[in-house]
Amino acid sequence: MITKLDLKEQMFCYYYAKLQNVKEAALKAGYSKHNAERQGDKLLQRKEIVSHIKKLSQQQKT
Repeated sequence: MITKLDLKEQMFCYYYAKLQNVKEAALKAGYSKHNAERQGDKLLQRKEIVSHIKKLSQQQKT
């Protein structure tokens, strides 16, 4: 089953691939400053999020 990422999740992936910082990536993606780090940690537990981050990281290297 393929799960589509919503825009906020896609933005988190983009910023995490670029910044390598959970809290900063979550904040820039639009998550609340009160739970950004916790939300980012939860996102990183999802396979589809990790897969998208890896794909973005590889694209940034080329």
